[in-house]
Amino acid sequence: MARERESGSVYMSFEATLVLASVLTDMAGVARDMVISVATIVGAVVAIKGINTWYREHTGKAEYEVARRWLRAVYSVRDAISSVRDPLITSQEFVEAAKFFRDDDTEAIFEENEKDSGLGNVYRFRWIGVRQAVSEMSAESLEAEVLWGGKSIELKGKLIRLCNQLSYAIDDYLEYRKDESRSTVDQQRLREIRSIISRTGRSSSSNSYDTEFDSCIESCETFIRPHLKSRFR
Repeated sequence: MARERESGSVYMSFEATLVLASVLTDMAGVARDMVISVATIVGAVVAIKGINTWYREHTGKAEYEVARRWLRAVYSVRDAISSVRDPLITSQEFVEAAKFFRDDDTEAIFEENEKDSGLGNVYRFRWIGVRQAVSEMSAESLEAEVLWGGKSIELKGKLIRLCNQLSYAIDDYLEYRKDESRSTVDQQRLREIRSIISRTGRSSSSNSYDTEFDSCIESCETFIRPHLKSRFR
């Protein structure tokens, strides 16, 4: 009997060992599955964060480039307008402008008296830079509008309006020079025109065109500066 009990006890111990081994095996499998699941989740989270980071960096760089090009185009318009309004006109500039338009087969302007046609040539020659700058700004404003809505178009419109105002003032000034009786009578209007077509070197507050133009450029800078920081987000 003692041997039978001993044998049964050994058999039960062996069965218990098998059961325990099976349980441990199952637990190990569950633990392995849990580890794999956790690793998968962690990997997915890391991947999502990586994609989000890449997207922010990519979008930030794109916005930065558009903002940089748009503001550079605005500055090109500013500089071109400043060049047109430069009160100093050298003899060399008269020569270069006359040569340019003669080579361009544009002869009509030379039918007027030599002095006024020369001044008209200079202003027309200077205005080429304005047309090029405005064309560049218009192209860049389309991309800016896609990213940030109509504000860039609004600012472009204000800047173009000021360019047109200068162009009309130049035309009026040349007409006044041809009609001495008109320029004598309408001195106030002539002074206003001169304040538009020429920089005076005084403080901008003394010239309404200077004030409005500088304000427009500052508005452009205020609008675009935050987007120049998007590269570093």
